[in-house]
Amino acid sequence: MMTGMSRPSADRPGPPDTRRGPDDATGEPSAAGAERRRRTVLFSLVAALLVGALGVAWVQRSGSDDPPEFEVLGWLPYWVAEDGLASLERAGGELSVVSPFWFVALGPTTILADDHADPAETEAAMAAARASGAAVVPSILDGMDAGGMAAILRDPATRSVHVDAVIGFVEDNGFDGVDLDYEQFAFADDRSTWEATRPAWVSFVEELSAELHRRGKVLHVSVPPVYDDGRTANSGYWVYDHGAIIAVVDRLRIMTYDYSPGAPGPIAPIDWVVSSLDGTIEATGSRPPRPGNPLYGYNWFVGTTGSCAEPGTPAGPR
Repeated sequence: MMTGMSRPSADRPGPPDTRRGPDDATGEPSAAGAERRRRTVLFSLVAALLVGALGVAWVQRSGSDDPPEFEVLGWLPYWVAEDGLASLERAGGELSVVSPFWFVALGPTTILADDHADPAETEAAMAAARASGAAVVPSILDGMDAGGMAAILRDPATRSVHVDAVIGFVEDNGFDGVDLDYEQFAFADDRSTWEATRPAWVSFVEELSAELHRRGKVLHVSVPPVYDDGRTANSGYWVYDHGAIIAVVDRLRIMTYDYSPGAPGPIAPIDWVVSSLDGTIEATGSRPPRPGNPLYGYNWFVGTTGSCAEPGTPAGPR
């Protein structure tokens, strides 16, 4: 998703704070996404967008009486590539940015398509994205084991190698930039590692941003939410240092979706989205981020006949 958008089978652990969704049965907070302020939380915008999550930015020209302008960014996930292709065709020129969502970082030099992505479907989706007139800014997920990416970024030498790999990925494929979706810090790594990971992550984003901008490319970053500018158990995913990276990225995409990934419940309850937006604004003190708004629902198994999934198991975004 963001997990930018979550894969359909993802069952991520919850955020290290006390804001819990109704699905929490383990004592851990429910997983989720988040983003910014009351400025007007925008959900009912352009309806026929990509299957998955949608990033929306609201821009009001200073001193203008014209209606506010909207920038619409959409993720195009591999598991619904065919539906996403149809959505792209319906959206016409409404999209500002399309982010193909099937690339995975597996090491400092290795960025590949997900093994589960159908090559024919993703090739057709990529062609449609390029033909849409929108900027093509693919997402790269952290596909390494827990602690793997954090270790790469903490070593200046391997961090530099990874910067070069991302630059090569963008340039070799003629992309307009890249969206970093490195979620293992939040959802796999132990929270005790966050203090060490945070500055290494910021250095990586700064170094990558400088190299991309030097080449006329953009850097987007998809991150889980924070709820204030602190580093407490109630602060959300402060490992990503929203305040530091917003100064060097072109788009900060907040994961305001998948609030209830483990049991039936709301995907993006309005109060939680607003608190996420407020927290991001407090942490950054800067321009509004792009909230990831879900344009999907979940099918949930509620019972079994014979041998099937356990009740409460998500069947994935629909």
